[in-house]
Amino acid sequence: MIRFFETYLNPTAPPRSPEPPDDVLAFYWHFARQAKGLFAALFAAGMALALLDVAIPWFIVSFR
Repeated sequence: MIRFFETYLNPTAPPRSPEPPDDVLAFYWHFARQAKGLFAALFAAGMALALLDVAIPWFIVSFR
């Protein structure tokens, strides 16, 4: 499983366009494009953790 994460990205691959764009969002997308699946997984994991954190008070009140 560790090998999957080690080989998922190729950090030494030449970029499609060597110069990053001037726009801020386009600049971020230029570098995040290669790992968009990982960014989506990171967002989903962060959202799940945030929802669990928000649910803690509900669990405390419900299971008294």
